[in-house]
Amino acid sequence: MYELKIFVWDLNFDSHVATLHFAITVESRNQAENDKEALRNDLADLGKYLDDIGSGITDSNKNVAQLVTQLIVMNSTMEHLHAEQIKNNNTESQGKIDNIFKEERLPLNDYKPTDDVRASPRPSINRNHPRVNSTDTFALTPQDERMFNAGSLYHMGVLIERNRELGEYYMKLAAYKQHQPAIDFCKKCNIPL
Repeated sequence: MYELKIFVWDLNFDSHVATLHFAITVESRNQAENDKEALRNDLADLGKYLDDIGSGITDSNKNVAQLVTQLIVMNSTMEHLHAEQIKNNNTESQGKIDNIFKEERLPLNDYKPTDDVRASPRPSINRNHPRVNSTDTFALTPQDERMFNAGSLYHMGVLIERNRELGEYYMKLAAYKQHQPAIDFCKKCNIPL
C-alpha cells in the first residue's frame, strides 16, 4: 500500500515537473523575444540620438575621427609648449603657439581707448577699445604694474598652495617686473629667481 502511494506520488511529481518545465521554457522563449525587441528599440533610439548630436561635432564630410585626432594633437602640443615655457621661463613658445593657430597679435595702434566701461567687472582695468577700421569693440586689459597689486599677489600665493608650478610661474613673472612684494614672497617660499 505504501509502495503504491509512493509510486503515484512519483508519477504525479514527474508530470508536475514536466508541466512546470514546459511552462518555464515557453516563458523563457517569450521573454527572450521581448528582450530582443526591447534591445532593438533601444539601439534604434540610441542611433537617432547619436545622429542628432553627431551633426554638431562633425564637419560637412562627417570626419569625426579626423577632427578628434587634430584636437588631441593640438592639446598635447599646447601642453608641451606651456610646460616648456614654464620650465625655461621664456616667451619663445608663444610664437610657436601663434604659428600653430596662425593668429597674429593685435596691434594696439588699431584700437582707440574710450572711457566706456559698460558692464565691466573691473572698470579700472578693463576698457572698451573700438577698432579704428571697423565697428567692432574689444575689451582689452593692459598688462602693467596694476596686475601685481596686493590682491593678485595674495591670489598667487594661494595658487602656489594648490598648483605650485603655476603659482611659481606667476610669482617669478611679478618678481621680474621688479615688484618688491613678489620678490619678498619668492624669497620667503624659497622660489628660485
